[in-house]
Amino acid sequence: MSRTVTTGLAVLLASTFALTACSGSDDPESKKSSTTSATPTDSASEDALDNDEPSAIRGIATKFDTSQETEFPETDVKDVALTETRVITAGATEMIVRTAPDLKDLYTVTSPDENQYIDVYVTEDEKTGYALSQRQVPGAGTKLGKEYYAVQRFDVETGDVSANVEFEMKQSSSGTGSFRIGFISAVLDDNVLVGVSGGDALPSTTLNFEMEKKKVSWRRNNATPLGIAGDLAVVTNGTNVKPGDIMGITVATGKQRWAATTGAKTASLLGRNGPNALVAVTDAYYNASIVLPMNLRTGKSPVKSDQPIQSTTLNCRPSSASAVVCASPDNTVIAWDVKANKRLWSLPTTARRAPLVTNVTDGLIFGFLDETSVVLDAKTGKDLVTNAGAAPTDVNADGGVYTYMGVAFYVPVYGSTPSSSETSSESEPTSESEPTSGSETTEPEPSDSESALFPTDQETE
Repeated sequence: MSRTVTTGLAVLLASTFALTACSGSDDPESKKSSTTSATPTDSASEDALDNDEPSAIRGIATKFDTSQETEFPETDVKDVALTETRVITAGATEMIVRTAPDLKDLYTVTSPDENQYIDVYVTEDEKTGYALSQRQVPGAGTKLGKEYYAVQRFDVETGDVSANVEFEMKQSSSGTGSFRIGFISAVLDDNVLVGVSGGDALPSTTLNFEMEKKKVSWRRNNATPLGIAGDLAVVTNGTNVKPGDIMGITVATGKQRWAATTGAKTASLLGRNGPNALVAVTDAYYNASIVLPMNLRTGKSPVKSDQPIQSTTLNCRPSSASAVVCASPDNTVIAWDVKANKRLWSLPTTARRAPLVTNVTDGLIFGFLDETSVVLDAKTGKDLVTNAGAAPTDVNADGGVYTYMGVAFYVPVYGSTPSSSETSSESEPTSESEPTSGSETTEPEPSDSESALFPTDQETE
């Protein structure tokens, strides 16, 4: 499925955690990161996969055949995205696009000035893509170097680049003066909100790439973008070292609408709750995340959630229009009803473990444990597939994709047949999927207005 908002992460909370930390938005889908430090596939035998659990749910692959897995030849891949008809790998100076599911080379987009691609975002309609690249030039001795960032807007079907916006800024002098890493936080009306991460102790810089006017229209120093709610970019200047505020910045103008003193060390945008942005703030005093509904016009928070989340950092992604799934580096997974501002369920419990989450989409949670990959129901937290074969970071009806150690992989849905076409001399791609051996569920799509779809705030047993 396409990556829409943004979810942003796009700074990884931990190298083993693949949800994006920057993706808060009104959009029912959000950005997915594609980097893990452990292979999100398991050693499941074909017999173990051949059970009554569904190979697809609501048209999305949920069991994967690693015996037909394709390893793409390009190296140093920083991101990978999957639409219904395209596989996009972004690494080094080239972004390579192939057809899906037959994996035939289609076109290559080259980065400007030999920048390194680091993030790719695809709109919900899967027509337009935005690719972020960066380049760093060190200074001599103690002299500050320079950082260069560029966003290209491209047609996902054809590869035509319709806009390229570049921006230059000095290397940060804070801390050790190390170079920063960029990520796409969110997109609104062709405005690409980019964060430049300063690491755990330092806040990011937020840049707004206005693609239509081909310029960076505003810049906010000491601001980490959390995402977009309504017409506002929600940012924070707090860090684990120095707690700070949550601020609302008008995306179109860059003007600050409000600032709320919350004592935030870190924060995550869960989504929009009526007239409010729902923000999980890591409180400096309690050292736990408290969910605050912050008014989009004033920034005021009339009430705090009565359910503090005992985690120091959250990385959240919408699972539907009404719920969001959050995870943290301490291996906690929480589902939150955005409309009711209540926790739906959480893992681990006394009877169940929490998986490392790689992807959340259309009410499904993909993740892996030490010995297996799983798919959970985002509404209830219950296991839907206990042996998925793989835990991709992006999925469609025919398979999924992920990266490992700078290499991208495509793994087809279980029950598909091999293709005779080749993407490289060393790998066999897969063909369009045939009917799978598992049963297809007929569960309806979650409705935007049906809060009754979600259970109570009791933990799933």
